[in-house]
Amino acid sequence: MIFIFLIFFSLFSSCPSDPQLPSDQIRVIVFDFGEVVVQKNFDPLAQFLATELDITFEQGKAILVEREEALLRSESEKLFFKNVFHNFGKEVPQQFYKKFRKKMVDCIFFDKKVVEIIENLKEQNRRVILFSNTEKHKADIYRELGYYAPFDQLVLSYEIGMRKPQKAAYDYVEKQAHFLPHEALFIDNKIENVLQAKKHHWNALLFSSPEQLKKDLEELGFCFDQDFTQKRGE
Repeated sequence: MIFIFLIFFSLFSSCPSDPQLPSDQIRVIVFDFGEVVVQKNFDPLAQFLATELDITFEQGKAILVEREEALLRSESEKLFFKNVFHNFGKEVPQQFYKKFRKKMVDCIFFDKKVVEIIENLKEQNRRVILFSNTEKHKADIYRELGYYAPFDQLVLSYEIGMRKPQKAAYDYVEKQAHFLPHEALFIDNKIENVLQAKKHHWNALLFSSPEQLKKDLEELGFCFDQDFTQKRGE
């Protein structure tokens, strides 16, 4: 009877039993953020600007690019839009900034399957760190939305004055998070960032989709439920 149970369990368990798998040594998972944990589509925001200014959708997209450049120069967003409306012979409408902010928030959303992977990794006693190239005005929105909440530690480029794939940025993460290179697994959607992690002798995966990430993690020895792809987002 016990023998039959063991055969049944081995057929339906998705957890590997090899004690020598790489996952045994990995203590820290280092995630990128944009296009990995969150997805963004700013087309509705561009259309909102097109409607407000009575311009084309493409012009709206161009204004969003100009806004980002202005914010990177530490210019005031309100002054930027005041000048934009003035250039089109208009005044900034009442409630514009409130509506713009709401539209922007609606354009940024969690990838629920990736968040589920993160929570699963934490349940397996791994520390999960966010290592992101970002600016303060973006990070403020993510904090407000609670999008940084799944992470045990944050390393944000604007706070440390370094960006991926600079070697010094990886050195900083390693020092601050107190891990040895072979104890880290780095996940990013940009090949240059992944290659720099490998130069640091970190384990590293190039992100393409939640489903592929799950497969890659399972090959390293991490365990996930078999019905993962049907749990969320489908």
